Amino acid sequence: TPSIASSSRLPATPSKSMSPPSAPLTGIDLVARSSKRLSSTSPAIPPTPATPPPTPITPIKSTTASPTASAVTSAGKLTKSPSVVSTSVPSEPPKTSYELERVWRGMKDRPDLFAQYLAVFKKSTYKKVIKESVTPDLVSSLLQALRYHTSSIAAQLIALEGLSGVQNFSLMVSLLPEEDLVCVREMLRDAEKKLMDSSDESEEKKEELLAKLVDVRKVFRL
Repeated sequence: TPSIASSSRLPATPSKSMSPPSAPLTGIDLVARSSKRLSSTSPAIPPTPATPPPTPITPIKSTTASPTASAVTSAGKLTKSPSVVSTSVPSEPPKTSYELERVWRGMKDRPDLFAQYLAVFKKSTYKKVIKESVTPDLVSSLLQALRYHTSSIAAQLIALEGLSGVQNFSLMVSLLPEEDLVCVREMLRDAEKKLMDSSDESEEKKEELLAKLVDVRKVFRL
């Protein structure tokens, strides 16, 4: 009778070779695998082109017109700028009050040039060109030019004598502002002092100019 031990023994099953369990993956390994997978599947990114240098800015020229250039109106028409007033001194005295006014307006801001213009006047010129239509400002400018920009006493007296001969002179004097009368008074005072101290004029010439000076004082009621 076979023994129980021998009949109950199971046939031997060939054993499979078991590989040792792999070590658990760390976080670094997972990141490396992910990076490798992405690099193998993602398309290559082209290199970024270099940024070109900035274009230099050209300064814009001013388009403002010069004072003497023609101006363009809103309607597109060209208009001439006002002409510059000539400051050249005429070599001849005026023949009309209009000519005197025109020249004076061109020299209003240059009393030194206006005084040079008065130097070419004759005594009779004042009676011819100083009319009632002449503005008081012109007379004031004339007196100021004689006072501060005329060094010749003879030229000053010729002008004052010429003014005293204009029509309606008495009315003109009565309408002169006080500052103009003061201007004439100081002009005559300085002229008298200059004559008395001068050694350039002869005694006869001094006497002649001093006599005219006294007459001018009388007509101007100074």
